[in-house]
Amino acid sequence: MAAGRFIKNPPFPVLLLAAVLASGCAALGLAPPPPPPEPSPPAADPVLLDDIDRVLSAVLDGLVPPREEWPPREEVRPVPEGALIIPRQVPLSSLAYPPRLRPRLERELDQAGYGDRVISVYPEPGGETWEVEVELGDGLSYRVRLTAAIDGLVAVIIDDCGNSLRNRELLFSIDYPLTLAVLPRLRRTAEVARLAEEHNFEVILHCPMEAVNPDIDPGPGALDREMGAGELAAVLEENLRELPRAAGLNNHMGSAFTTDPESMALLMAELRARDLFFLDSLTAPRTATRPAAEAAGVRYLFRDIFLDHINTGEFVLGQLEKMKRIARRRGSVIAIGHDRALTLEILARRLPALAEDNLRLVPVSDLLDAPGRE
Repeated sequence: MAAGRFIKNPPFPVLLLAAVLASGCAALGLAPPPPPPEPSPPAADPVLLDDIDRVLSAVLDGLVPPREEWPPREEVRPVPEGALIIPRQVPLSSLAYPPRLRPRLERELDQAGYGDRVISVYPEPGGETWEVEVELGDGLSYRVRLTAAIDGLVAVIIDDCGNSLRNRELLFSIDYPLTLAVLPRLRRTAEVARLAEEHNFEVILHCPMEAVNPDIDPGPGALDREMGAGELAAVLEENLRELPRAAGLNNHMGSAFTTDPESMALLMAELRARDLFFLDSLTAPRTATRPAAEAAGVRYLFRDIFLDHINTGEFVLGQLEKMKRIARRRGSVIAIGHDRALTLEILARRLPALAEDNLRLVPVSDLLDAPGRE
């Protein structure tokens, strides 16, 4: 027999000898030889794990604690699929809005060489969990769970955009999902819409409408009560021409138009055809907007609070506090401010504080199905 040859079916004498030896060991009270040790699971490179943490921390800067305050990683443990998971759980700010931040996280992980990964976001009771799992090779994965408590949703609309770009840098420095209500047919309308898309802001048409006071000119593209269906449709079409990505419409002025049931019925028919929602700015009490929207099957929202109809810092700050109270009490709030330096400066400074109350900023369209909007 060649040396080292494996005998698949050993002859009976060999088996008998093995049995005798085993029984002899048992008779002498000797333990059988231990089984060979199982191979150690592969170890993850801590430098690699730290690098992934660095990417997460950079993308979520200000929305997670500093890395040195993160809880320690747990021990490597097997899962049913046979892979080994290194779990870690990190607290996350309520202001982390997935549609805005997830593409950045995907891009940065790709650039860092971590293309083999899955990012999942799912609701939890009272909040939301992000799960980032990166495949490390050798059956290893690094899974980071980021958990946020969310007690209410806040939509902030910036009205009267499109007149100028004087507040451009201030407006687009606010890295939260604001909604811009853009006036039509103005010198800066198309440019504001383009910049809004670049900065992932939602856009709605801020549509001029007839006011009760006939001396007030709502501006170009205004809808009035004398319009028939064809003329109204043509004016609305032109108003939307430079706002191709508008998700909906709210009224600019319109105290006469929004209280007229026939006019609102004509407008709602056009919005239904274009799959646009209507947001009532409530510039007049007892408007006809809700019944007209419901009759036409148009999705409907309404403004809860104006932030700056008195243009002082003290007033705006007070309105922000009222806004937060409404969101905590009812679960959601829609606030309207204007394209003014004072308003934008205060928003840039104070919006991060919404996280202290576990409130999340969202585009206004996210509230179409939110509780408390009935």
